[in-house]
Amino acid sequence: MNKEDKTLSIWQLIIKALGIFIFIIILWLILVLTAGNFFWTEALLLSGAYGISVLVFMIIGYIKFPDLMKERTNPGKNVKPWDLLIMRAVYPAVLIAQLIVCALDAQRFHWTTIPVYFQITGAVLFVITEIWTFYVVLSNPFASSVVRIQNDRNQKVISTGPYKLVRHPMYLGLLLLFFAIPLFLESQFGLAFSVLLSVIFVIRTKKEDDTLKAELDGYQDYCQKTKKRLIPGIW
Repeated sequence: MNKEDKTLSIWQLIIKALGIFIFIIILWLILVLTAGNFFWTEALLLSGAYGISVLVFMIIGYIKFPDLMKERTNPGKNVKPWDLLIMRAVYPAVLIAQLIVCALDAQRFHWTTIPVYFQITGAVLFVITEIWTFYVVLSNPFASSVVRIQNDRNQKVISTGPYKLVRHPMYLGLLLLFFAIPLFLESQFGLAFSVLLSVIFVIRTKKEDDTLKAELDGYQDYCQKTKKRLIPGIW
């Protein structure tokens, strides 16, 4: 990578970091305004921990794979239209709905309760998810935020590290995160959205897997070695 490209990636990283900061504030406001409680400890901890983990993820990623951070902040062309629909419309809408329901349930109306040991489980799952995500990204310099074949980056199949376990380990981590959020926020109703989000990403996994089989050299052979797409021993 030449100096100009790397400098551009630094500015993209700074802009993305500012965007993340704004997003975290919005996330916190959605939770506390819906809950009617600006001093909701779990909302502050969740928003802060998520923001810190994303920033650390970006910094580590830039140090190891600056070109990947450029890809993740500003993906190249040929992104699949169905993935844009999922990631820019369906997924954010369902995630926001989950947060709103969690806030209404846990703080404003107290529809359900969750034992403290399940809340601790949610916190542990969150930490595991973030560590797993770091591991996945550090194992795959082509871990784009969108589904596209990165011919401009000479994309190749990655079959080491977590990719020995399943073909889409990043999404495995997201499934854990979807359940960690309502558990930590103490909302049983929020778990219904965890299931819905999981279904959305199962669909995304299938469509991405089919795309890679059809368009990425060597992926078919990789599938013969790593049999499962998303859940070890199941699917």
